[in-house]
Amino acid sequence: GSLDAAFEANAPVYYSALEYMNPFTDFWFHPHLLKQFLISFSKLQTRVRIHFFDPLIIVNSLEAIQKIESDISLKLNEFQKSWDSKEREELFGGKV
Repeated sequence: GSLDAAFEANAPVYYSALEYMNPFTDFWFHPHLLKQFLISFSKLQTRVRIHFFDPLIIVNSLEAIQKIESDISLKLNEFQKSWDSKEREELFGGKV
């Protein structure tokens, strides 16, 4: 729907890829909202990588969806490979 709206308005779409380093403390998975909030925000730091892609002008919504999904997937794979495995092991005790 938002891509169709961007097409109709002849407006660019801005999108990004975001990767959290530690899935054990950075992902929201706990069913109790307060407990998950305390887990997430009681840490001294949250390490992430983010990439902002160039704006995309929509010509065809289906092609735009495929491009956006592909761009984000490739960038997330790149991010995941770039985390230093030794650093992750030291930080998270080999749990990652």
